[in-house]
Amino acid sequence: MSVCIAAIYFFRRHLDRRGRVAAFLVPNAYAAYLIHAPVILTLAWEMRGLT
Repeated sequence: MSVCIAAIYFFRRHLDRRGRVAAFLVPNAYAAYLIHAPVILTLAWEMRGLT
């Protein structure tokens, strides 16, 4: 348990910055939630016959 708390503290203290990729992805995260489900379902449907 204390290792988890230490890891959270470390990451919040030392790695709390946003790069260019994250700056693009963060505002678009909701769209990813909406789009990924139909994509995954379509892939699963198409791959159902593979062995």
